[in-house]
Amino acid sequence: MKILVCYNGSEKDGKVVKEAVKRAKAMDAKVYVVTSAHSSPGTPQEVLDYLQGELQKVEKVFVDEHIPCETQLSVHGLDAGEDLLRFADEEGIDEILIGVEKRSKVEKFLLGSTAQYVILQASCPVIAIG
Repeated sequence: MKILVCYNGSEKDGKVVKEAVKRAKAMDAKVYVVTSAHSSPGTPQEVLDYLQGELQKVEKVFVDEHIPCETQLSVHGLDAGEDLLRFADEEGIDEILIGVEKRSKVEKFLLGSTAQYVILQASCPVIAIG
């Protein structure tokens, strides 16, 4: 079993990581924690270093629980949802965990929603955690 944790460092991601630990233990799963960072020539290296550091902190949570884990900072220039699903398909992910924020329909329409895209387009089950 392979579980993908979509991670962006927000407060809700703590709940996602806790659920991933619980599910990984129950299903003897390997966890992949991925942060998708839209890259451009102007993206400061400090931002990428910060994100990599956050991924290392999350990886330690899984290692401390004796759960196999890989992390990846994905910088492909795709929208986050597309990037996460590309990774899921390439790695043969069985289940995706993603945090969701409560936003109005207008906010989702104007700003888009990575979680909404992943939920609607994924080829495997997605668990949305709010």
